[in-house]
This record gives sequence, C-alpha cells and structure tokens, in this order.
Amino acid sequence: MVVAWAGVRRFARGESLRCRSGIAKGAAIACFVVPLVTLAACGAGESAGDTGSGSMTGMGSTTEATGDSGGDTVIPLGECVGDPSAQGGSTPLECEVEAMPWCDAPCPVDAQVTITCARPVFPVIRSAPDGHAWVVADPATDGMAPTLVELVAEPAFTMLPGIPVGAAFAIDAANAPHLLHGSDWNDPWLWHRTPEGTDEVIACLSGQTLWTVHDLAEGPQGLVGLVGWLQETASGFALARREAGGSWTIEDLHIATPFSPGFALADDGTPLLAFVEETADGFVARVGVGDTWHDIPLAAEPMSGEPRVVPGPTGPHAVVSLGTMGLEIATLDSDAVLVGGTAPLVVTSCDPIQLTECSGTCRQTGQGPAWSPFVARDGDDVVIAYVEATVDVDVHYEGEVCGPEGPGCSCDAIVDEDRSQGELVLVRAALAPFAATEVLRLSLPFLGTAPRLFGSQAADGTVALALQGTDDAVRVGTIDLSTLR
Repeated sequence: MVVAWAGVRRFARGESLRCRSGIAKGAAIACFVVPLVTLAACGAGESAGDTGSGSMTGMGSTTEATGDSGGDTVIPLGECVGDPSAQGGSTPLECEVEAMPWCDAPCPVDAQVTITCARPVFPVIRSAPDGHAWVVADPATDGMAPTLVELVAEPAFTMLPGIPVGAAFAIDAANAPHLLHGSDWNDPWLWHRTPEGTDEVIACLSGQTLWTVHDLAEGPQGLVGLVGWLQETASGFALARREAGGSWTIEDLHIATPFSPGFALADDGTPLLAFVEETADGFVARVGVGDTWHDIPLAAEPMSGEPRVVPGPTGPHAVVSLGTMGLEIATLDSDAVLVGGTAPLVVTSCDPIQLTECSGTCRQTGQGPAWSPFVARDGDDVVIAYVEATVDVDVHYEGEVCGPEGPGCSCDAIVDEDRSQGELVLVRAALAPFAATEVLRLSLPFLGTAPRLFGSQAADGTVALALQGTDDAVRVGTIDLSTLR
C-alpha cells in the first residue's frame, strides 16, 4: 500500500485523503476521506549543489483570456441587518516564547525562537516592514481565542477574543496588525478587525451562505483579502479591498475551484491568483493577473490545488507547484520545468484491509517534500523553501479485522517507534536560462513525521519561517536571502 503523505492527496474524484500530521508514540495514525469542496472552507550546515538545469521551454504554451476564469458563479451578497451572533471564542490561549537555536553556529537562521501554547495550534506568520516576525497562534477550537505574538526583543502577546477559526492577517507599513475574519457557522457577516481592536463590518451574504477567509495582504493601495463563500450546492471566491478612507468593496472573481487559490500582490498592488485545473489536455495552472487569466501547462498532476505565486513588479514573476514528479517552476512566458531531486513524499506502508487478523507489525518509510513550499523573490531569482521529510516509523495493529468490505473497520496502526526527521531545504532558481541550485540544507530532528512550513517575506528581502513538527511547538526564525547564493 502506498499512502501519499504530502498534506492533501487526491484519493478519488471529488475526495481527498487526510492524515493527522502530528503522531506521538503510542498513538493511532488517523486518516479520513473528506470532500474536496471542504478544503476551500477550511503554507548549522549549508550545502550547495546543482538540483536541476535546463531551459524554460516545453510541454505546451500559455494561453490568455480577458475577463473571468470561465466560472459562472455569482456571489450572493445581501444586506447587513440585525445583530450578528456571538463570534469566535473568549477563552484565552496561553502561549510562551523561548529562545531556542535550530542549529549550531555558524547558522544562517537569525532570531530563532520556539512558541509553545497550551494546546496545538495552526500558525500564521507575517513579516513586519523591518523583517521581524508576527505569528497568530490559532487553536482552531470552539470557545478558545487565538493569540497574536509579535516576536521582538520582549515578545508581545495580544489575545484575540471574538476571532473565529481561520482568520487571515496582515501587517501594514506602520507595523500594525489587521485581521480579516468571518463569523461563526451560518452567520453572513465579514469583518475587519483594526489595529485598535474594533471590528468593522465589510459585507454580508444572503440566505444560507457562509464566508471562508483565505488570505490578507497590504499593497500600495491598501489591504486586499481573498475570501470565499460557500452554500450547499455552490461556492466561489472574491476580493475584499479596503479603499482610501477606510471603506471596503467586494469584487466577485467568478471562479468555482474546489481549492483555495494561491494569492499574492505584485509590487504595484495588482492581485495575483493561481489554482490548478484539469483539462482535456492535462493539468494547467490558471493564473489571474488583474482581469486577465493565463493557462500554464504543468508537467504532472499536482499534489495540491494551490500553486504558490511569486510576485513580480506588475504581475507574477513565477508560479511554483508541487506535482507528482516534484517541484515545478513556470512563468507566463514559459511552461513548467521540474526541479531535480524534489519528488514528493510518498510513504510505503501496509494495508490493514488485506490483513486476515488485526495484528502484526509494519515499517512505514518514505522521503521527499511533505507539503507545498514557501516561495520568495530575491532579485531575479526565485527562492523555494521546503521541508524534506524522512519518514521511518514502526507500527503494530490493534482492533478489528477490516476484511474486503473496506472502510468501517477499526484496525488501527499504533506507533511503536518514530525515527522520522526533516531537513529544511532552500533552492535558488534562475529563470533565464533556468538553473536551480540548493543553497541550504539544515537537519532538524525535531520535525518528525509530516512537518509543516510557513513563511512570509519582508520588503528588505528577509524571510520569516515557521516550522511545526511532531511535538506541535512552532519554531520561528528569519533568513537574509542575500547571504545564501
């Protein structure tokens, strides 16, 4: 049996197989099937080596169309009437920050700290104008409020009561935080929480419709957020823009992809979107630049429907996707090229459905990038950061025999020993002509099975990275990309 461990892996048409990312010794490995549409609602030593080279040519050509992306969805906006119901949680989430180096000197990672909270969290990281990091620690638990952490010399903690699961945030040019959030389930309200802590109503939906919040960024013209809306039989995406003077507008994108699009702002503030679509000729990355959409053929089926957009001066500098053959880089003028040595993590395991009795042992192994990468731009180069996981787990089986009927059994794989670890890898890629070089590889034993990487880039080129491993702690550090060439 081969289990894809790369975050969310296509399981069947319209479904995905999800596995728990943090596995403790003695714990069962939990996997379950979810409809893809739910994903729209729910990123000491150095070594250098050539990881791939070639020309940016090849497997097709880009196409261009003016207008929407081909969808026919219309956002069901309504009036904001009555009083919104209670939002989010009010129980504070206690977190602490401790200085904890990732690697021995000389180490290219600066400002290394570990954030530990009273319960596991989903981190969201942003860079301040001067390069230091902000993190929202989201417990994703009803009744509990996220915590906002500013990682300065004396870390500052701000409780966020009333902020529900999945809020997005951005740091403005004055180093002030802004949050974009919806309300609890079945509420039609979309909100902006200001740096002063007040909530501004942006827009409301009609009928049985709810908002999903995906991203928020600040550009030269102000804040721009990517939001979605979800009904029982329809869904779509829109941009929420904050105009001069503080008023908000909603721009319908008329797209109905089941995935959350990749999102970024070009240097001039142009919104950039990207998602993957299957066509009669194969898989393409659909890239939106303002009102124009481009189709870029991909080399292989993607492991995730959310390509990463590398912003340029007025449009996308490049698009990066993790496919079944590895990481791919493409531009609007050239098709995707594979980065050598980046085949995604696939875990070889045992199939409990084939067991005649729920007992025995199994060794699970695999190596490769575990999730979609973080991408940044440094001059004309694209910098790709990812975690290469090495999975090595011994398990035994307990429970009931599955038998040929398949799902519904409770034959669980219990972890006996987990020797898994991860390496943080940075690849610098020149685009014309294409050449990719590994510029950093750090061994990080604490990452364990299926580690996660999150990142953000400051205007000065510094990137802030957050890593989350088996122990659920969040390790944060910054890297000056100009030092890695």
